[in-house]
Amino acid sequence: SYGKYKELGAVIDISSGGVSVEYDSQKMLLLKDVEYCLMVPEAGVQLEGLHMSTVSDFVINGYTGCGGDVCRRRGFCFSSLTSDQKEVLRQIIEKYTFDPSTE
Repeated sequence: SYGKYKELGAVIDISSGGVSVEYDSQKMLLLKDVEYCLMVPEAGVQLEGLHMSTVSDFVINGYTGCGGDVCRRRGFCFSSLTSDQKEVLRQIIEKYTFDPSTE
């Protein structure tokens, strides 16, 4: 937990339009009207005040790498990003992600 935020899960995919996370189904509750924070803790970077809506949520069959018995993957769509948030998001994507097709 980081202050007022609770850890949601590990980011699997991210783009300017949204993010998907992998999580232990026992730890995440379905919350409405909450703000999210995207963090890169080892770099001290965070993007606070995000509003997102769930677009997908499913069990990852046969996978327990999230630390629980049942792992899920949830996709979120960003809502109403400010220009400052868009810029920080762009920097996070540019500096802290890679394209797996080039690895």
